[in-house]
Amino acid sequence: MAVRTVGNLRTRLSFEDGGTIRSLEKFKQDLRGLRSEMKTVTSQGRNYANSLKGLKQQQDILNRELRVHQERLKEIKKRYDEAVKAKGADSDEAKKLARDYNYATAQLNRTEEQLRKVTQAIKDQQNPWKRLSRDLDAASKKFEDFGDRATEFGKSYTTKV
Repeated sequence: MAVRTVGNLRTRLSFEDGGTIRSLEKFKQDLRGLRSEMKTVTSQGRNYANSLKGLKQQQDILNRELRVHQERLKEIKKRYDEAVKAKGADSDEAKKLARDYNYATAQLNRTEEQLRKVTQAIKDQQNPWKRLSRDLDAASKKFEDFGDRATEFGKSYTTKV
């Protein structure tokens, strides 16, 4: 069961099947919902998406997306094993499930990489020395730009005099 509350952008996924097999389509619906939620967070502007609050929201969404990918991967593997047992590894169904498994694994890997980058960005945001270094780099760049403009002005003014 998926519960979506648009107001606070939370998606809760329940993996309690009660012994029944979740359909692969249900996993796809859950992932579409999470991707939509991620687009909403990142569309609020670059400053917000890179802020600590925005990064934590992204991390939360990616953690939930990762769990859905893992569950989906388990389900595809289970169905693949059943298809191989029933029809053989060369059956069309087994081949399709093998492709689905590889695709799902690639999606899982991409999500893990995104999560790693967001987690690192959060650590960078929270580290006061990194923040100070980033702020000093920005200030240094502004002074350098000002110095370059002043030099250009001085050259053009001297030439005219």
